[in-house]
Amino acid sequence: MIVLATVCLHNFIMKQEGHAQSFKQYCLPTYVDHVNENGDWEPGEWRGEARKNNFQDLGRCGGNRPALGAIQQRDMLAQYFLSEAGSVEWQWRSTFRGFEVNVLT
Repeated sequence: MIVLATVCLHNFIMKQEGHAQSFKQYCLPTYVDHVNENGDWEPGEWRGEARKNNFQDLGRCGGNRPALGAIQQRDMLAQYFLSEAGSVEWQWRSTFRGFEVNVLT
């Protein structure tokens, strides 16, 4: 979700700045690869940046396993939202839209 949100934000900013060619702050025209007035391809300025400092080695970050409390909270919420008390009439249509599924209740 973070990557998707970042891409959406990037695209939004690029579209907003698209009309102001002379006043680009987010992504200068020379920063990315481009075709010059003669029709020749020119590499962007980003290629000259030091690549070794862009990412840090995080090392081992753990097992990507949630804590027991998080698992219990997830299961409790799932049980509630799947129960008659916590469900809404449209949730199965929305979840399986476009698919023929027999939902067992």
